Amino acid sequence: MDGLVGICQQPEVALQEVWTWTGGQPFLTQKVCKLLIENRELIVNPPVEVEEIIKSKIINNWEAQDVLEHLSTIRDRIFRKDQRIVRRLGLYQQFLQDNQTGIVAEHSWEQIELRCSGLVVKRDNKSTVASPIYSQVFHKKLIAEEL
Repeated sequence: MDGLVGICQQPEVALQEVWTWTGGQPFLTQKVCKLLIENRELIVNPPVEVEEIIKSKIINNWEAQDVLEHLSTIRDRIFRKDQRIVRRLGLYQQFLQDNQTGIVAEHSWEQIELRCSGLVVKRDNKSTVASPIYSQVFHKKLIAEEL
Protein backbone atom coordinates (compact mmCIF):
# COMPACT_ATOMS: atom_id res chain seq x y z
CA MET A 1 0.00 0.00 0.00
CA ASP A 2 2.95 2.32 0.61
CA GLY A 3 3.60 2.37 -3.13
CA LEU A 4 0.06 3.63 -3.78
CA VAL A 5 0.36 6.56 -1.36
CA GLY A 6 0.88 9.68 -3.43
CA ILE A 7 -0.69 8.26 -6.58
CA CYS A 8 -4.10 7.53 -5.04
CA GLN A 9 -6.32 9.76 -2.96
CA GLN A 10 -7.58 6.58 -1.26
CA PRO A 11 -4.77 3.98 -1.32
CA GLU A 12 -6.71 1.54 0.90
CA VAL A 13 -9.67 1.59 -1.48
CA ALA A 14 -7.38 1.22 -4.49
CA LEU A 15 -5.60 -1.78 -2.95
CA GLN A 16 -8.92 -3.41 -2.06
CA GLU A 17 -10.05 -2.91 -5.65
CA VAL A 18 -6.81 -4.50 -6.89
CA TRP A 19 -7.42 -7.51 -4.61
CA THR A 20 -10.99 -7.79 -5.82
CA TRP A 21 -9.78 -7.99 -9.42
CA THR A 22 -6.78 -10.26 -8.80
CA GLY A 23 -8.33 -12.56 -6.21
CA GLY A 24 -5.17 -11.94 -4.19
CA GLN A 25 -3.05 -13.84 -6.73
CA PRO A 26 0.45 -12.51 -5.94
CA PHE A 27 1.75 -12.14 -9.50
CA LEU A 28 -1.38 -10.39 -10.75
CA THR A 29 -1.52 -8.18 -7.66
CA GLN A 30 2.06 -7.03 -8.18
CA LYS A 31 1.47 -6.50 -11.90
CA VAL A 32 -1.65 -4.38 -11.33
CA CYS A 33 0.04 -2.29 -8.62
CA LYS A 34 2.97 -1.70 -10.97
CA LEU A 35 0.56 -0.61 -13.71
CA LEU A 36 -1.12 1.82 -11.32
CA ILE A 37 2.23 3.35 -10.42
CA GLU A 38 3.31 3.54 -14.09
CA ASN A 39 -0.01 5.21 -14.98
CA ARG A 40 1.45 8.50 -13.68
CA GLU A 41 -1.97 10.03 -13.04
CA LEU A 42 -3.58 10.63 -9.68
CA ILE A 43 -6.20 7.96 -9.02
CA VAL A 44 -9.25 9.78 -7.66
CA ASN A 45 -11.96 7.14 -8.18
CA PRO A 46 -10.28 3.77 -7.49
CA PRO A 47 -13.17 1.44 -8.45
CA VAL A 48 -13.51 3.02 -11.88
CA GLU A 49 -9.88 3.84 -12.60
CA VAL A 50 -8.42 0.52 -11.40
CA GLU A 51 -10.93 -1.31 -13.59
CA GLU A 52 -10.05 0.87 -16.60
CA ILE A 53 -6.33 0.22 -16.17
CA ILE A 54 -6.84 -3.54 -15.72
CA LYS A 55 -9.06 -3.75 -18.78
CA SER A 56 -6.83 -1.62 -21.00
CA LYS A 57 -3.45 -3.00 -19.86
CA ILE A 58 -4.23 -6.66 -19.08
CA ILE A 59 -7.59 -7.94 -20.35
CA ASN A 60 -8.07 -6.18 -23.71
CA ASN A 61 -5.76 -7.66 -26.33
CA TRP A 62 -4.12 -9.69 -23.56
CA GLU A 63 -2.02 -11.87 -25.87
CA ALA A 64 -0.08 -8.83 -27.11
CA GLN A 65 0.30 -7.43 -23.58
CA ASP A 66 1.23 -10.67 -21.79
CA VAL A 67 4.92 -9.78 -21.55
CA LEU A 68 5.79 -12.31 -18.85
CA GLU A 69 3.55 -14.93 -20.48
CA HIS A 70 1.47 -15.50 -17.36
CA LEU A 71 -1.87 -15.72 -19.14
CA SER A 72 -0.36 -17.57 -22.10
CA THR A 73 0.92 -20.26 -19.76
CA ILE A 74 -2.56 -20.73 -18.29
CA ARG A 75 -4.06 -20.79 -21.79
CA ASP A 76 -1.59 -23.42 -22.95
CA ARG A 77 -2.38 -25.62 -19.95
CA ILE A 78 -6.15 -25.50 -20.18
CA PHE A 79 -6.36 -25.74 -23.98
CA ARG A 80 -3.81 -28.56 -24.19
CA LYS A 81 -5.09 -31.11 -26.67
CA ASP A 82 -5.39 -34.37 -24.76
CA GLN A 83 -8.04 -36.91 -23.77
CA ARG A 84 -9.42 -34.70 -21.00
CA ILE A 85 -9.75 -31.38 -22.86
CA VAL A 86 -13.54 -31.61 -23.26
CA ARG A 87 -14.08 -32.53 -19.59
CA ARG A 88 -11.56 -29.90 -18.42
CA LEU A 89 -13.15 -27.09 -20.45
CA GLY A 90 -16.67 -28.29 -19.64
CA LEU A 91 -15.81 -28.17 -15.95
CA TYR A 92 -14.32 -24.70 -16.34
CA GLN A 93 -17.58 -23.60 -18.02
CA GLN A 94 -19.38 -24.73 -14.87
CA PHE A 95 -16.98 -22.68 -12.77
CA LEU A 96 -17.78 -19.61 -14.86
CA GLN A 97 -21.52 -20.19 -14.43
CA ASP A 98 -21.39 -21.00 -10.69
CA ASN A 99 -18.51 -18.79 -9.64
CA GLN A 100 -20.43 -16.93 -6.94
CA THR A 101 -21.27 -20.14 -5.06
CA GLY A 102 -18.40 -22.28 -6.28
CA ILE A 103 -18.32 -25.98 -7.00
CA VAL A 104 -17.55 -28.65 -4.43
CA ALA A 105 -13.81 -29.28 -4.53
CA GLU A 106 -13.01 -32.73 -5.86
CA HIS A 107 -9.91 -34.70 -6.63
CA SER A 108 -10.79 -35.28 -10.29
CA TRP A 109 -7.93 -34.87 -12.76
CA GLU A 110 -9.75 -32.03 -14.46
CA GLN A 111 -10.25 -30.04 -11.26
CA ILE A 112 -6.66 -30.68 -10.21
CA GLU A 113 -5.43 -29.52 -13.63
CA LEU A 114 -7.47 -26.33 -13.39
CA ARG A 115 -6.16 -25.65 -9.89
CA CYS A 116 -2.55 -26.41 -10.92
CA SER A 117 -2.88 -23.97 -13.83
CA GLY A 118 -3.79 -21.26 -11.32
CA LEU A 119 -7.09 -20.61 -13.05
CA VAL A 120 -9.14 -22.13 -10.23
CA VAL A 121 -8.59 -22.00 -6.46
CA LYS A 122 -9.89 -24.12 -3.63
CA ARG A 123 -11.24 -22.32 -0.57
CA ASP A 124 -13.28 -23.94 2.19
CA ASN A 125 -13.97 -27.14 0.23
CA LYS A 126 -15.26 -25.11 -2.74
CA SER A 127 -13.45 -24.37 -5.97
CA THR A 128 -13.96 -21.10 -7.87
CA VAL A 129 -12.29 -19.13 -10.65
CA ALA A 130 -9.28 -17.50 -9.00
CA SER A 131 -9.91 -13.93 -10.16
CA PRO A 132 -12.21 -11.75 -12.25
CA ILE A 133 -9.25 -11.07 -14.53
CA TYR A 134 -9.05 -14.78 -15.37
CA SER A 135 -12.81 -15.07 -15.90
CA GLN A 136 -12.73 -12.13 -18.32
CA VAL A 137 -9.69 -13.35 -20.25
CA PHE A 138 -10.88 -16.98 -20.36
CA HIS A 139 -14.56 -16.15 -20.81
CA LYS A 140 -17.59 -18.29 -21.67
CA LYS A 141 -17.56 -17.49 -25.39
CA LEU A 142 -13.87 -18.43 -25.75
CA ILE A 143 -14.42 -21.73 -23.94
CA ALA A 144 -17.53 -22.52 -26.01
CA GLU A 145 -15.60 -21.83 -29.22
CA GLU A 146 -12.80 -24.15 -28.15
CA LEU A 147 -15.22 -26.89 -27.17
